[in-house]
Amino acid sequence: MRYTESDLVSPTLEILLKFPEGANTSFLIKELTERLKPEGEDIEILSGRKDTNFSQKVRNLKSHNTLTRKGLAKYKNGTFIITQKGRDYLQQGYKILSQALREQGFTEEQRDSEFQEDYKDLVIEEGLALITTGDVKLRKRSRKLVQIAKQEFTVDGKIPCRVCQFDFLDTYKELGRGYIEIHHLKPIHLYSKEGEKRQIEQALKLLIPLCSNCHRMVHRDRKYLLSVEELTRIVNS
Repeated sequence: MRYTESDLVSPTLEILLKFPEGANTSFLIKELTERLKPEGEDIEILSGRKDTNFSQKVRNLKSHNTLTRKGLAKYKNGTFIITQKGRDYLQQGYKILSQALREQGFTEEQRDSEFQEDYKDLVIEEGLALITTGDVKLRKRSRKLVQIAKQEFTVDGKIPCRVCQFDFLDTYKELGRGYIEIHHLKPIHLYSKEGEKRQIEQALKLLIPLCSNCHRMVHRDRKYLLSVEELTRIVNS
């Protein structure tokens, strides 16, 4: 499999996280080559150059401003240094998205396009019935959707509960960074056996972030799913 420039973003940020003093392009080429072990076309030498296809893609992180344009790293005196946004990027699972796109058979061009477009056209499938035995149904939730939702709901590194505004980072410090539960406004048992496919923008509108306590209160009565508006009125009364 050929690596794309966007495939290199997460592993590059992981290296910068490990070396907070920063890293230059030559160091990144060495580290990424050891980690990702490129093969095939990626290790072919470019015509008239000393670079391989792979090392050129690493260099393009600078020439295309791939990291700095999105605020994931800053570049000064020939060195990349990870930013807080870059740390949040890793925390919220963009690399899971990249891996998922690769596993689903997206082409090199499609993966780059999804990265540049902030995955707004990604199609998510929810509610597929995996096992049906009598009245017992196990349904598949989309892990990708939850990961993307957490990133979308993050503001300045925090993900407050939509009902009570509790934030795990404020209370539990670094241990709570990036933690929140995701509530489906449409209960998953209401999906058809075949599940549903939605574009990511549509799917995100059916999700909200809730702290553990509020999430349990919403689902406490199995016969009547409390709405978020109802629970908010209770909390604020």
